[in-house]
Order: sequence, then structure tokens, then C-alpha cells
Amino acid sequence: MTKIIKANFYVALASSLISMSPDLIQAVQDPPQFRDPVVQPSKSIDLSPNNAGESSNLTESSNNPVDVTNTASQSWKTYDISPYTTTVKSTQNPEQNILDWILRETGTDVWFGEPMGVLSVGRHSIRCYHTPEIQQKVSGIVDRFIKTKDMDEVFGLQVITVDNPNWRAKSLRLLTRFETKSPGVEGWLTTKENAAQLFNELRKRSDFSMPIAPTLISESGQPKQVIQLQPLNYFRSIIFDNRSYPAFRVETARIDEGFSIKLSALRSKDGKLMDAELVCSVDQVEQFRNVNVDVPGPNGSAQTHPISVPQLSSWRLKERFRWPTDRVLILSVGVVAAPNRKMQPSLNLTNVFEPNRRRADALLFLDSKGIYKRGQTPRSANGLTPVPQRR
Repeated sequence: MTKIIKANFYVALASSLISMSPDLIQAVQDPPQFRDPVVQPSKSIDLSPNNAGESSNLTESSNNPVDVTNTASQSWKTYDISPYTTTVKSTQNPEQNILDWILRETGTDVWFGEPMGVLSVGRHSIRCYHTPEIQQKVSGIVDRFIKTKDMDEVFGLQVITVDNPNWRAKSLRLLTRFETKSPGVEGWLTTKENAAQLFNELRKRSDFSMPIAPTLISESGQPKQVIQLQPLNYFRSIIFDNRSYPAFRVETARIDEGFSIKLSALRSKDGKLMDAELVCSVDQVEQFRNVNVDVPGPNGSAQTHPISVPQLSSWRLKERFRWPTDRVLILSVGVVAAPNRKMQPSLNLTNVFEPNRRRADALLFLDSKGIYKRGQTPRSANGLTPVPQRR
């Protein structure tokens, strides 16, 4: 019986082979020969200089990489930033600030959507693939850095607080409204002479205070930061642990109370406008709320240990401003936590700081005092009140 089944199987197999097409039979008889794949050489990008009216810090190529799409007349351009980066000594990566300014000018979305864009920033050059409109913005930022490559920018920065905002009643006539985008922030422009007059009037008030008034000198385009903080230590919580003695431990913490101001400024190519991003933050402990926590005492007795819950008041400002260099920019962030509350941390951590709580109208005067050859800033630029610009 088994032999009969096998015979029928071989007969069916033979019939199937006979019915196959000649091409298929040939493919079965001659299996394909596998060969190594042929690798096509990639096309190189020509970045040779194009002298057709372009600035000396720009190299352009009309050839695009094979896998880069071109749907909006994009092109590759390389910008030489070494004249600037080789002269900056205040930071190890001066090109980072050029990148930051390019992103401020173009926005970040244009590099992550359509049309396709590429931006690569190195120590000595920037490579950019984008539309003519974006290339023009990148070129404008690079030119502004190169133009002031060996210069120092000088700013007067005064942070002033007055408890009562009624100074506006007589002083608004000296100011011209300047539009801002941050909620609660009001801005004005005024001449340097009017700014000096306003400053002197405010200084006569009994509620006047000026926590900082530095003269900021920075290599053109590089950011400067002013930080004034004081640590406040306190008992934050109780952590219970029955495996130890005593069966709990006190967790301490620290709050850095104070303020920080960061200014990143870049002059326009013609020198008539100042472009700056201002980042401010203030953190103030208004008071510590005291809580007595039940903890186990010796021999099972009951006792309490104090912890403190901070009541914080904070404000933040981050905005880009552009104003004429012959004017003073004045900003009010409203009646907020005063950035200059003088308070020594108390050794008694149960102390409540209610009597020291203070809010005030915080004003910021930002004055461009001129641009000078590096290391040659005159002493007159260090004056407290705004002075006429010198170039």
C-alpha cells in the first residue's frame, strides 16, 4: 500500500514539472548568480568662492547634495566668522552667541519644517542651506558681528525701586510710549537728558532704592549677566525612620533669594539701533509659614519639631527690544516683589519674615553709552546717570 502511494506522488510531481513554462524550468535549472552590489560614487559639494558681488565672508555653491530637496530656490552658502571668533577672549565658544542671534532673527520653526533648511555653526564658519530670504537674514547677523569684531559695547544698567508708582503723575511728560509684549510690563523711550532728569527726581524720594547700577562692558554681541543672590536655609520637612534613633530626621533646604539680569545686545549694521534680549528673574521669600510636626521623643514621650513652608513671590521677564542708540529704554515690570529686600537669614528657623515683606514698582533704565575700541573705554562712560553717546 505504501509503495502505491509513493508511486502516485512521483507521477503527480512529474506531471507538474512537465506543465511548467520553459522560462521557469530554465530559472530552476540555472539559479541566479549573486554579485557584489555596485556602489555609485556620491557627488561632492562645490563650495568654491563666487565673486559675483558677494561679501568676502560668504562662499556660495549652486550644486546641492544629492539627498537635499530644493522646492523654494534654496541654496548652500558658507559664511566666514573667524574674523570675529578669533578676537573674542571672554568665552571659549563665541560662535554660540552668533547661533543664538540667528535663531532670534529667523525663528526656530524655519529650520524644522518646509521648505527644507540646514544650519551648521562651527568655530570658523557657518554653513546654511535655505531660501534667499532666510540667507539674507543670516548674512545680516553675520555682518553685524564682523563689523564690530574688535569693539566693546558699553551699557548703563540701573535697577530702581520706588514703593509708590505715583512718580508717573509728573514724569510721564518726559517719556514716549514704547510697546512691549510681556504682560504687566510697560516701556518708554526718552532722551538721555530727560532720563537723567527723571533719575534725579526719583532719587529725591524717600522710598527710592537702587540695588544695582553697574556699567556693563562686553565684547560686542556677547551676553553679560548680573547676579545678586543670598541663601536662606530652613527646615523643610521631617522624614520618619523607625530603624534609627531618634526615629526621625530633619530635612533642610535652601532658597537662593535675589535676582539675576542677563543682557544680550547687538548693534545694527549702521550703528543707529540697539537690538537686545533682556532676561530678568526675581525670587523673594515673603515669609515662612511655621508648622509644628509631632515626632517621637525619648522613652515614648511626645514632642514637636518645627518646619517651615516658604511663601514665595517671583517674577520673570524675557523679551527682545529694539530702540535707537541715542535714546534710553525704561521698563516698569509693575508693583512686584522688590529685588533689593535686605534681610539676613535668621538662625531661628521658626521666624516669620512678615515685617520685612516689601513690594515696589521696579524700574529698569537701559542706556547705550557707546561702542569703543577694545580695552579703550573712557572713564566718563562709567557715570551713574545717562550720558550722551560717544562713538
